[in-house]
Amino acid sequence: MYQGENLKEGLKRELFEEYRPLFETIGKKEKLEYIGPIGSAHLLKSTNNFLTATSCVATSEAMCVLANAGIDLNLAAKVISNSSGSNNSTQVKFPEIVFPGNNWNFIVDLMMKDVNLFIKAAEGFGVPTNVSSKIIEILKKETELFSSVSPIKHYYKNPFFKLTINHLTQSPSFQKRVQRYNTSPILPNR
Repeated sequence: MYQGENLKEGLKRELFEEYRPLFETIGKKEKLEYIGPIGSAHLLKSTNNFLTATSCVATSEAMCVLANAGIDLNLAAKVISNSSGSNNSTQVKFPEIVFPGNNWNFIVDLMMKDVNLFIKAAEGFGVPTNVSSKIIEILKKETELFSSVSPIKHYYKNPFFKLTINHLTQSPSFQKRVQRYNTSPILPNR
């Protein structure tokens, strides 16, 4: 399976080594990893997307709190990215995608599919799904909320920007700030 610049394959090690030269033409050689038997790479991808969804949802909520406090969100993301709360969302996704309103290039349904696959795997191993179950609940709620505004059902230009906006617009303190200043700290200048 090809994902980003990494190539993660699940198959017998002998086949992996036999086809390594081919895989090296697809992914970066230094990031080519043998994961395990068939199904392993799929589980790893689902786990990665569960963690991505979790960090995005948590970062969205954190940015809403900071926006309501009047803190510059780009500065906040920079400081957090150099602190213990750092994650890919604070380092890349929010500064480069969410804040500028750029295209997310990921269908929320696919993320939900992967989170659900992660939940099924966790349940199969008897691992509690407290966080993943809450994340899927949040994603489903946001999908339902924004599906009516999308010409292609459940595809959003930037779902976590919309999630952040939804959190902000439901906040009474933010609504007062918008009324008072007629501006939003995370919306692009009009």
